[in-house]
Amino acid sequence: MSINTPERTPLKPLEQRSTSEKQNINNNLGITAQKEKKINPLVIIKGVSKDIPREKIVDYIIEQNQELNFLTDNNNTQETLAIKFARNNRNPHLNNYVLSTSPNVWKTITQMGRVAIEYQKVHVEEFSNFVQCKKCAQFGHTHAKCPKQEDPCIHCWKTDHKQDTCPIIRQHQYVSTAATTTPDTKLKTTRSTQHSHKPAQS
Repeated sequence: MSINTPERTPLKPLEQRSTSEKQNINNNLGITAQKEKKINPLVIIKGVSKDIPREKIVDYIIEQNQELNFLTDNNNTQETLAIKFARNNRNPHLNNYVLSTSPNVWKTITQMGRVAIEYQKVHVEEFSNFVQCKKCAQFGHTHAKCPKQEDPCIHCWKTDHKQDTCPIIRQHQYVSTAATTTPDTKLKTTRSTQHSHKPAQS
């Protein structure tokens, strides 16, 4: 978020501001000033058997994948790997798990592509919890939890049709098609005139 100020001077970091300055920001802008928080990146592992206990998954990942052995170092307190939540898999016998990791672990595990967990070798990739609703195209919720009653066209936002029948999209498609066929009509030829120009050879 950015804040417009009358002076062309950079805003001081929060830790450099006095208590009175912080209070002034809170009172005048109606927002709470607080120090920025670093959020660990996320990964998702897909297709983990439900027979594997959730509390054992992280231990198996660390023990059975040599690339992540540095997590066993007791002095390495900066590196983390922890389950945030589970998601359903298409297969009712499997689960997907989203894990929070430190940046170094995230880089290592996403480069691996697959990780061994007990008797499985499962797919792993980066995960973003930045969700967009397919109903209203707004961010922060999914179609199932959309608060809007109408189901509008996400191209023009009218409620009397859906995107696949949007007249604006169809009009653009027609104009595009007409533009490519007009030269042939004017030249009264059935040959295609849609080709690149090649300079004459000397």
